[in-house]
Amino acid sequence: MPGLQLPRLLAAVLFAVACLQTGCDRTSDAAKTASPGAATPEKKEAVPVKTVRPARGPIAAYLASTATLEARRRVDVFAQAAGVLRELAVEEGDRVEEGRLLARLDDDELRLAEEKARVNHQKLEADLARQKSMLEQKLIPPEKYDDVRFQYERSRVEWKEAQLALTRCRILAPITGTVVAREVRFGDLIARNAKLFTISDEASLLCKAYVPEKEMQRLKSGQPVLLASDAAPGKEFRGAVELLSPVVDPTTGTQKIQIAVEDPRHDLRAGMFVSLSILTEVHEAALLVPKKAILYEENRPCVFVAQDGVAVRRPVTLALADKEHAEVTEGVGENDQILVVGQNGLREGVAVRIVE
Repeated sequence: MPGLQLPRLLAAVLFAVACLQTGCDRTSDAAKTASPGAATPEKKEAVPVKTVRPARGPIAAYLASTATLEARRRVDVFAQAAGVLRELAVEEGDRVEEGRLLARLDDDELRLAEEKARVNHQKLEADLARQKSMLEQKLIPPEKYDDVRFQYERSRVEWKEAQLALTRCRILAPITGTVVAREVRFGDLIARNAKLFTISDEASLLCKAYVPEKEMQRLKSGQPVLLASDAAPGKEFRGAVELLSPVVDPTTGTQKIQIAVEDPRHDLRAGMFVSLSILTEVHEAALLVPKKAILYEENRPCVFVAQDGVAVRRPVTLALADKEHAEVTEGVGENDQILVVGQNGLREGVAVRIVE
């Protein structure tokens, strides 16, 4: 019996080994079958971007400033005589022509004085004529004639003084313009040299701006200026530099410039606050790229260019710039495809796909 059990045990062991070998082979085959698929890396998609090509065109540089509009002519009207205000001919906002009556003071006494001086002058004029005739006939000495002539000349001056005093009771507009202030009322007792009105010529406006002294080399007389005001939204006005101060204010380090303003439709008013853009330089055939395409790395400007399906970073040198574009003098050419959408956060060498 023991002799028969040994061969049976050996056979069982061999069968188990064979089964184990078969399972390992199947596991190995399955691993081999699955291995190629597991080892294949996932392919990355290209980043969609939009591009533009640089274009040639004009670009201008402006110096920004602010100012308050002023009337070129603004006159305060003062009383040249004293008296009660008997007539008030204008109100604030009235348009007046030069020489128009603004107001009149009580002139009754001055009219009598002028009449008295006129009559006295006419009397002495007749006396002088008689004295001259008598002198020619040698009926009177020359001294008497000279005395009458002196009285005549003095009466002429007195009459002119009386006329002038009467004229000063009538307050006239010294310029053509708009009454912007009235300081008196009907019936007021007006003192000599009292301020009565202010007249402003709104037809001709100017403004004065103060520019840092380091910018003065960029300015000259005749340079165009663009003006804008919140009081006239959407409208742009033109002007020109007409005067540059020869001195620098030592307390502010600024230099004053005066700008003539064009306002043919009279949309602007004296006292309005305006922003100024003073044209200082123009490049007619500049290579322009959109400002949104420009990135900055360590404060150095650059752009991304689509080249052979990948993004390439190009450092650029900038010159003039406006609201939409910047002039590039080095770094890109007219045929380069500049990324304008999708460039933010992009790395150099990343695959890109241009979309319309």
